[in-house]
Amino acid sequence: LKSSWLKLAKFFTLHMVTNGAASPQLLNGDDASCDSGLLPILVVTSENYAPVFAFWKSSLDLLGYPTSKRHVIDLGTVLRPPFGYCTASWQRAIQQQIEAVAAWVEEHQGQYFIHTDADIQFFPRF
Repeated sequence: LKSSWLKLAKFFTLHMVTNGAASPQLLNGDDASCDSGLLPILVVTSENYAPVFAFWKSSLDLLGYPTSKRHVIDLGTVLRPPFGYCTASWQRAIQQQIEAVAAWVEEHQGQYFIHTDADIQFFPRF
């Protein structure tokens, strides 16, 4: 477990690297032509986050971010109400998110990626 936590700590110091890009760029939406220099994006979501996750997905669609670079871990319906900060379901979701990120780091040693929450949106440069 200590090894996983150390890898996770190292990840948090590295995962926001953007391959040298100073800001997001609007892509052309063609998976084959634009995904070579883009970082994979990892997100963990669940059924109760469906409304906000739709914004996450549509914002990446709008930017033309390749679906091949989006890695979604869906917890489905395993989380039970009540939902909210510091509830049992929140704690379970956070634990599963940490485990998913640690597994990703383990499986992709030395590779950069972006980890996001499911309740954010991406915007083009302005």
